[in-house]
Amino acid sequence: IKEGDLIGYIESMKTYNAVSAEVAGTVHEICFANGESVDEDDVLIKIG
Repeated sequence: IKEGDLIGYIESMKTYNAVSAEVAGTVHEICFANGESVDEDDVLIKIG
């Protein structure tokens, strides 16, 4: 993926917020499954 690519959406209070890649690279790990709760500053995807 490239820096700035759309990698997913986070739902908060029935509003969907786009999440973009902060760096370029290859996805090595997706840290949460679809539907799991996340907190601010959680690592969602590991890119290397």
